[in-house]
Amino acid sequence: MHAELTNSTISESTQDKASQIIESCVHCGFCLATCPTYQILGDELDSPRGRIYLIKSALEQNQFTQKSLSHMDRCLTCRSCETTCPSGVEYGQLLEIGREIMESKRGKFQTLYRYLVRKALLTPIIFKPIGYFYRHSKISSKPIKPEIIQSRVLLMGGCVQPSLAPNINHSIKNILAKLNIEVLESSQGQCCGALDQHLAASSEAMKKVKRNIDNWI
Repeated sequence: MHAELTNSTISESTQDKASQIIESCVHCGFCLATCPTYQILGDELDSPRGRIYLIKSALEQNQFTQKSLSHMDRCLTCRSCETTCPSGVEYGQLLEIGREIMESKRGKFQTLYRYLVRKALLTPIIFKPIGYFYRHSKISSKPIKPEIIQSRVLLMGGCVQPSLAPNINHSIKNILAKLNIEVLESSQGQCCGALDQHLAASSEAMKKVKRNIDNWI
């Protein structure tokens, strides 16, 4: 897929990287078989190949619409497509570049709405009461303690999971305890930054990643 990128809102090095990724796509369609949004919706633009076309248009001709944003927003960033791509297209990296460019073109209301959603989900005093009503499971038993500690692992509890599905972390601790593995939990830096990354707030996501590294080390 040939690309001639002329977008002035990104650096030359980013343009070169985007061009390299776009040109590595050979239109084979192997990604369609593993893309969950394409499998459900059946729309080419809701596939990795279709989104590459949208990003290419945005970078080459500064062309994208509200519909383009919708197709980009539906991507789960699961990167399953990369596991079946014979050309090794780095779709995840290209998606981040495309989302950042398109984010700057959103309307004021939508930008504010996405900002408030991001802040609400990452603020425990707000999200925990909301999460209680949507909780899928409750902690059903006391945690098991390992009889003999053979090793230790650090568990990242997360910011969303304890509110929506606390039994997942609880079950992980019990399974590891049965294997004589002690679970250590960090009191700080529980957010991995994924929500920020998915909403095109890469700088905020990177801050959380660095904070986690500092806390763990």
